[in-house]
Amino acid sequence: MKREDAKEALRLIAKVLNNPRLKPDDGNQLHKAQRVLEEVAHAGKIDQRKLFRAVRIMSEILLRYV
Repeated sequence: MKREDAKEALRLIAKVLNNPRLKPDDGNQLHKAQRVLEEVAHAGKIDQRKLFRAVRIMSEILLRYV
């Protein structure tokens, strides 16, 4: 994952966090995903487990709204 890709993903998470329809628990989960992606971005090296964890959290939240 390139640093620019991680920044874009973090920007999108921040945008979703500002959505008033977001439930409080979903916001907490997105904050977890945000922290994981920040770790991956700062490390500069892809940790597949951490990246998968962040994607799984975001996918679970998306499924609730579809």
